[in-house]
Formats: sequence, structure tokens, C-alpha cells
Amino acid sequence: KKLHLQIGLFLGWKTSAVNLLEGDFKKKMYLSHSTNDISVISERSLLCIATDQINHAGPEFVEASQRNVFAAWNLSVGKEISASFNFGCALHYYDQGIAFIGKDVWINECLVDGTQL
Repeated sequence: KKLHLQIGLFLGWKTSAVNLLEGDFKKKMYLSHSTNDISVISERSLLCIATDQINHAGPEFVEASQRNVFAAWNLSVGKEISASFNFGCALHYYDQGIAFIGKDVWINECLVDGTQL
């Protein structure tokens, strides 16, 4: 689980998560380790992968100071997936976000005024 956390942190910070949460998505060139060639991967996709890795680690392996960040990542990915009408998958990310910060905070911070964490 600690390895998942480390992978998620590496990928998440590589995606300029602050820009992602503000909707400033860009495509960047990343070196593919499997083929040693350059692939274009959206930062949005990397955030999704990073969030999955963090979720595999779970809230118990995350410092309290980071939980809001990872809840926000789950919210961002969930919203993106909802836009493609995959509501079941989006619900998974919302549930994971709730696991990081609790239902009351999630409702107050994410749903009441529509802002992100």
C-alpha cells in the first residue's frame, strides 16, 4: 500500500495538480517506460491514474494534511467521468473522496456551494 501511495504522489504532483483542479488541462510529452518512445498523455489521464494509486493505498496510509488534496483529486476525476455519463464509475471516486475526509466535510465543502476542497 505504501508503494501505491508513492506512485500516486509521484504521478499526481507531476500533473501539476493545482492547475488540474482549476481546469487548466494540457497535453504533455511523457516517456513511456515500456517502449522507450514518447507518448502524449493528458494530465487528466495521469491524475486519474494517480488518484487510483492513492485510493489503493487508502486513507489510513495518508497524512491528515494531505487528505483534502486527495479528496479534491477524487472529486475532479469523478466530475470528469460524470461528464462522459459513466455515473457508476464517478460514484466510486466520490465514495473514495468521502473516505478521505468524511461525509459531513464532503457535503459542506463540495456540494453546498459547488466549490472544490
